[in-house]
Order: sequence, then C-alpha cells, then structure tokens
Amino acid sequence: MRKTTSTISGIITALLFFLIVSLNFRSYAQEKEDSLSWIQSKLSSSPTPVRKFYDLSQYEFIFSGAQVSDSGRTLGNVLRFSLATQYQVHYDFGKHVGMYTGLGLRNIGFINKLNVPNEKDATIKQRCWGLGIPLALKLGNMASGFYVAVGAEEEWMFNYKMKAFFDGNKSKHSAWTSNDVNQFTPSVFLDMHFAKPCFIRFRYYLTDFLVNQTSLMSLPKTATQVNYTPVSSTLFYISVGITEL
Repeated sequence: MRKTTSTISGIITALLFFLIVSLNFRSYAQEKEDSLSWIQSKLSSSPTPVRKFYDLSQYEFIFSGAQVSDSGRTLGNVLRFSLATQYQVHYDFGKHVGMYTGLGLRNIGFINKLNVPNEKDATIKQRCWGLGIPLALKLGNMASGFYVAVGAEEEWMFNYKMKAFFDGNKSKHSAWTSNDVNQFTPSVFLDMHFAKPCFIRFRYYLTDFLVNQTSLMSLPKTATQVNYTPVSSTLFYISVGITEL
C-alpha cells in the first residue's frame, strides 16, 4: 500500500512538472529569441570607428599567482581570485592597427604558505588596490573584435592589506601608501580578444611586489613570532574579462 501511494505521488509530481514546463515553454522560447536577437545586434554593430577616439569599459576576473622567496626559501603559493575594472580610450589607425590607453582600478596580490618552525604552516594573504595607466598597441581585425594587444602599464599601489591565518585564528593589518610594498610597479601584458565582448589577459610585473625588508610577524592568538623577509616577490596573473559595448 505504501509503495502504491508513493508511485501515485510520483506520477502526480511528474504530471505537475510537465504541466508547468508546458505552460512556460512558450514564454521561455520567446525570451530566448529576444536574447539572441539582442546579442546578434551587439555583435554585428561596430563600436570601433576608424581614425576617431572612442571609449570602452572593461571588467576583469583575475586569477593571480606569485613566486615569493622568504630568506631563500620559496613559499607555497595559492591561486587568488580578484576583480578589476578599466576605463579605456581607443584610437584605430586603420582596420587592422590601433592603440589604447586609459585608467584602471585593480585589486591584486597573492596568498602564500609560511613555514613556522615546529608548527603547522601559516597562511599569509597580501594585496593592494592599484591605480594604473596602460598603453597598448592593437593588431588584428578592429571591426570584428578579433585582435591581440601588447602593452605596458604603470600602477600606483595606494592601499595595502595583509591577513595572517594560523590554527583557525586571523589577524590583519592595512595601510595607505604602505612601505611594505613597492608603490610604483610597472608591468607588461598581452590581451587576446576573440570576439566582442570577451578577452583573455596575461600580465607580468617587472618589479617585486613587496619591499625586500625583514619584519617580525606575530601569529594570531599566539606568542609565536616569525621573521618574514621577502627577498623576491614576483607577481603575475591571467584574467578573463568582458568589454562593455
């Protein structure tokens, strides 16, 4: 009897589901058709006039890594996710060559595992808000949006934050124009634009992210202190992004 009741309940549920899907299919199909028409109109329109200045906005989803050496020991690195936005001014010399500059706001940094003698590792998160000015050369099909861009950027790291995690506890420190980081950091980058509005970007920083100096780091909720000397701190990232048309 219980098995029969369960079967009937299952059939009723399936019928209700089928009825709901049937009632909503037509409206869904119409919405899908409207969405496809909007996307096609965006892709077919060209926001890239030749020999005229035009502006665009970009949004990046950043996956950053680093190679940090603490007194000669390379720390274990953890992939870090962050966001960035950039306002750009473009100028295309012709159908296949152009350039851009602009102003970008970026949250960039890295996560590392710091060895603590006779203890488990501590996790150190270090990041900065940076304001940058890029300059890039574009080569490809400007009208269709298939092109590559190579360039360089200078960033001002104006707000620094460090978080330490150890044995379930956390401590943090932040500062404006901190002496813990190199405040002006140049980088080179490569953009690959596959189609409007998507792109992939590779970026490599030419100078160390952190200042090479020794600091005494207190682990949260403990009396333990460790020396931290970032002899080198190379930062790089890959990002995916969209361009606002």
